[in-house]
Amino acid sequence: MDNTDRIRELLREILAAQETLAGLRAKLRMLVAAIAAPLLGGLAYLLFGFAQEATMDHLIHHRAQLTVYLRMLDVPVQQTYGPTADFPDM
Repeated sequence: MDNTDRIRELLREILAAQETLAGLRAKLRMLVAAIAAPLLGGLAYLLFGFAQEATMDHLIHHRAQLTVYLRMLDVPVQQTYGPTADFPDM
């Protein structure tokens, strides 16, 4: 076996090893995705749920604050979540 044949054989082995590694990388990506996606999805859900709840609490707080200020100025307050003393029949 001369040097040219040895180099060709080494190149074949390198190509085969690269194909094997590519297959292993693909399997590893699928495994990581299968494990990480539910965890990250749950984390995203928790963060989004917290942000949504905090936003609603903030909006409700300011709506009630505005209602108090309007009442202090003797301005009739429209319904927000149901009948009010100013508009009981609506």
